[in-house]
Amino acid sequence: MKLLLIAGMGESVDLAQSLSTLPGIEVVAVTEGRAVARAKPPVRVYEGGFSDDRAFADFLRQEAFDLVIDAAHPFQFSLGRVARATGQGYLRASRDLWPENPGYILRPTLADVVACLPQDAHVFAVTGRGSLAAFENRPDVTVHCRQLTRHDDPFPLPLGGFVFGAGPFSVEDEVATFQALGITHLVLRNGGSVMGHSKLAAAARVGVQVAMITAPRWNIPADAQMSFADILKQVKSYASH
Repeated sequence: MKLLLIAGMGESVDLAQSLSTLPGIEVVAVTEGRAVARAKPPVRVYEGGFSDDRAFADFLRQEAFDLVIDAAHPFQFSLGRVARATGQGYLRASRDLWPENPGYILRPTLADVVACLPQDAHVFAVTGRGSLAAFENRPDVTVHCRQLTRHDDPFPLPLGGFVFGAGPFSVEDEVATFQALGITHLVLRNGGSVMGHSKLAAAARVGVQVAMITAPRWNIPADAQMSFADILKQVKSYASH
């Protein structure tokens, strides 16, 4: 059985490693999002990108996968959408999202969140460097953007800067960061990761307002969505027959 794993959530790394140990299972991994499925051989990590949807569809046909397991970030569905459109066997890995507290600012897009920020807010953003353009029309807002890998790129906004550091970050770590930077608002996507929960706990502890982008609802049938544990069980059942 030949599987394609679309990696994006942090759990996809462990899933790739677990799948690679099953007899009769060949695993190829591609990435969508930040996480990279780095597993020991025999998992093959496809290093190339795809220029457009047709290129990815051609890749699926050429490789003749039996099943695509989509473990992309909850906000990513580009490759998964193409896989489903080709009629490819498909499972979407899911995880519990964070509770959307009624005290949070809850909006469907980053632009909507930015528009709701009060004058002169001090923001800690964990939405990625590419999201900073959304703040260009708010020169009054100070934005601190977390980056896991250090770089020398100039900060594109008039107020704020990059904050470098690789997790996991404890609640105490996040509290210290928020206090040192004078943060008033935490801007993040509801991705539901276990590691990210410390930011929410720290915000609650020191009174930082959470501004959360609500998770999109993709058009995926309920029976095509499973937890990581259930996906592994299902593939194990295939492998045993």
